[in-house]
Amino acid sequence: MANVCSQHSSHMNIALILLLVTVSWACAPTTMQAAPTNAPPSGRRKRAIDEVVVTVASSEDYDEAMNDHHLKVADAMLEDIASSQGVFYNKNDVIQKIKNLDGKFAVQYNIIGADCYAVRNFVSGAKNSTNHFEYATVECDEGKYLI
Repeated sequence: MANVCSQHSSHMNIALILLLVTVSWACAPTTMQAAPTNAPPSGRRKRAIDEVVVTVASSEDYDEAMNDHHLKVADAMLEDIASSQGVFYNKNDVIQKIKNLDGKFAVQYNIIGADCYAVRNFVSGAKNSTNHFEYATVECDEGKYLI
């Protein structure tokens, strides 16, 4: 029973991280900044799409027999949390992948259109508030950060 509760807490933290990532993504600033003087004419400029990759390594052991279940639990918790907070996001903008990082269960989230600074701040705060995951990385155009 203790192992099930521990796994549930771990997935809750992963889901909470993804929720806050999506909240920060949904609340990203929308103000326009002036283009640099060497920018191409506005008709030829492409819209920049930022992608942030968040990898969260839990303290749970990687177990191929349980990984799909763990991911489903995390997804269900994310949906519950998002629904209760009135947060809506496009699931097509988040790609998740189960990973084995040094024998621990981890999830990698590729998030399209996210604000790297907001994601880094959230992940850092989440890491400081729990012992249920070992570490996280946030990777974006600005660099790769170990949290």
